[in-house]
Parts: sequence; C-alpha cells; structure tokens
Amino acid sequence: MAAPMLRRWLDQRGHTLHVADDVESGFTRAVACRPDTVLVDLALGAATASTLADRLRTHTVTRTVPLVAIGEPAVVAAGAGKTLFERHVLKPIDVGELGALRLETRAP
Repeated sequence: MAAPMLRRWLDQRGHTLHVADDVESGFTRAVACRPDTVLVDLALGAATASTLADRLRTHTVTRTVPLVAIGEPAVVAAGAGKTLFERHVLKPIDVGELGALRLETRAP
C-alpha cells in the first residue's frame, strides 16, 4: 500500500522504485536491475524476508548491495548471530528517515 507514495517520493529525488510481490520476482528483478539499495518489506514474513536476503547475499550481482528492512527489527541470520540487513526502517515509513540513510556497499 505504501509503494505508490514511496515511488512518488523517490521519483522526485531522481531514484527509481521497482516493486515485487514475492521472493522469486524480487530476486529476479534485483539481479536484472542492479539496484543501489534493496528495500525488503518484512511483512513478507521473517522466513520469506530471510530467504530473499540470503539469495541476494549469495549472488555475484547483488552480494554487496545494501539491504534495508522495512517493518519490525531486522531478521537475524540463522546461526550467524548477525543481521542480514544494514539498516531497518519501521512502519509507517518516515520518508525523512529513509532519505537520511547513508548506505555504503558491503565488502564482498
């Protein structure tokens, strides 16, 4: 539901938002588009968000792309003790907070 508002806000700032509704289309779109940042809505469910983040982390095109979790505090990698996400933004999305994020590419 927030995607149209977020898209307008990002468009006004020279960014493009691609929306996917599931892990497979999100992964495929991220690999094809080579984004600067990937926003993952945790409303997908913890296991689903974790699956997407894992897949993005292991693909050569997306492994260094910063991931931002949207929703409750970020999903923790099973057994790794570290988050799969660089940042998380709580809902409802505060575009000022989102705009203030300074994300750097992860080391390979």
